[in-house]
Amino acid sequence: MNILVIGCGGIGGYFGARLSQNKELKVSVALNSNIEKVQKEGIKLKSIKGDCDFEIDRIFNVHEKCEKPDFDFILLATKALPTINQVQLLKNFVNSVETNILIIQNGIDTEKDILENFPENEIASAVTYIGVAKESGNIINHTGGDGILQIGVLNRKSPSAKLLKLIEFFNQQKVKATYFDNIRAKRYEKLLWNVPFNSLSVIGGGLLTNEMTDRAEIESLSRKIMQEVIQVAASENIHFPQSVIDEKIEYTRNFPPYASSMLVDYRLHRKLEVEAIVGNILKIAEKNNISTPYIETVYAILKSVNNKIS
Repeated sequence: MNILVIGCGGIGGYFGARLSQNKELKVSVALNSNIEKVQKEGIKLKSIKGDCDFEIDRIFNVHEKCEKPDFDFILLATKALPTINQVQLLKNFVNSVETNILIIQNGIDTEKDILENFPENEIASAVTYIGVAKESGNIINHTGGDGILQIGVLNRKSPSAKLLKLIEFFNQQKVKATYFDNIRAKRYEKLLWNVPFNSLSVIGGGLLTNEMTDRAEIESLSRKIMQEVIQVAASENIHFPQSVIDEKIEYTRNFPPYASSMLVDYRLHRKLEVEAIVGNILKIAEKNNISTPYIETVYAILKSVNNKIS
C-alpha cells in the first residue's frame, strides 16, 4: 500500500512515522517547507511511546503536481485554514477514484470542498487525541496522550476494506485507531476540548493545560464554553451527558502540562485555526438559533488576534 502524508507537522509527522515502521507500507511525504533539511536528515520522532525514524519512501513539494501519482491513501493533515487550498493540494496527488482520502484535522465542517470535488473517492475523517508538536523543522516531539485516532467515512454508508486495513495497520504501530459510524458526533466531542482549551490558552496569555484546570476562573469559563458546545451539538441531534464536562476537565488535569496546538501556532506567529474550531460552530449555532455568548466572545477576541498575525 502506497501512502502519502500531506502536511507533515506534529500530527502528520507522528502518524506517518508510525505507519512507516510497517514494512508492508511505503509512506511518502508532501512538504511545504524544510524540504532540503528533510532530504538530508530525514524526520525523527521523539515519543513517550518509543522513538523512531520516519522511514520516508519519497519526498514531494506539496505545491507541485506529481507526474505519476500512485497512492492508495492520502492522509491530509494540514492546518484547517482558509488560506490553504486543500482541494488543489489533493489534486496534485490524487491519481484516480481509487485513491482514498483520510482527513486528520481539528474543527468541524472543514471537509465540504473536498467532498464536492472528489465525490467518487472514499473520504474519511479522523479525530485525534495526542500531545505532539514539530520542532526544528524535522523533529516531531510526542509528549502526552496515547495517539488515539477515531475514524469514520463521510460519503459512504460503510467503510471500504481498504480503510479497515489501514486502521489495522495503525493499531499494529502503537496507534489506537477505531472506526465509528457517526464521526460527526466524535468531532463535537473533540470540540468540547478544542473550543475552550485552544482558545483560552491564547486569550489567557499563553496558558498551559494545567493552568486552565486549576479549579480557578479559567476552568469555570471552560465549563461554560463546553456547555454551549453541548447545546449546539444537541441542536444537531447529537447528545452528550453533563458528566462529559467533568470527564474532559479531569482528562486535561491529568495530562502532562501541554501547550495547545493553537498556542504553539501563536508563539510561532502562524495563523490560528479560528474559523475551523470556533467560527464554524458559531455558524451552526446561528443556523439553529442557539445562544452562545461565551463562544461568541472567544471568537471575537481570537479573530482580532488572528488579524494581527501576518
